[in-house]
Amino acid sequence: MGWRSGLLRHVAWFVVATQVLFPKQGQALTQTVERRLVRGRTPLPKPIIAYPANVACPACGGVVEDWHIEWTDPAHGPDLYKGLRCIDCPLCRGWVLYQGQKVQTVPPGDNPQQTRRLPLQAARWAKSQSRQGKLRHYIDQSAPGRQYRDHFTDKEIQDADADAQADPRY
Repeated sequence: MGWRSGLLRHVAWFVVATQVLFPKQGQALTQTVERRLVRGRTPLPKPIIAYPANVACPACGGVVEDWHIEWTDPAHGPDLYKGLRCIDCPLCRGWVLYQGQKVQTVPPGDNPQQTRRLPLQAARWAKSQSRQGKLRHYIDQSAPGRQYRDHFTDKEIQDADADAQADPRY
């Protein structure tokens, strides 16, 4: 649970307690809190927009456990979520895009820019985010990683792991 949802839960508890103890003041407090939430003075958490995990690829029907969008150039992330860029399925290499909050094949006539995953980005992610700590181990030892076993060459993985391990930022 994030800190905002925890805070909102505590505010709600306080409002309810105030209404019970001080009915008139509690009613005014409730209206103030509701107005601020509606007007946006207290920002509500934004929904997370992400390629959904464990969904069927619209091109081949195979279930993709993780699309690993974070393995692409970070500058391309916003365009991937706007449907301006497409990415390949790790199973069939068919091009898909994220549009209307779902993964779909590229519609006929559309020509979004094709985005490839980068071995160095993948190795940086593996170093900082995976239990295995290295891209080679992630690809060999985890179910989502095994879907990418043919995505990069062994040399690309070896070089990327070496570069990521040497970089203290990750």
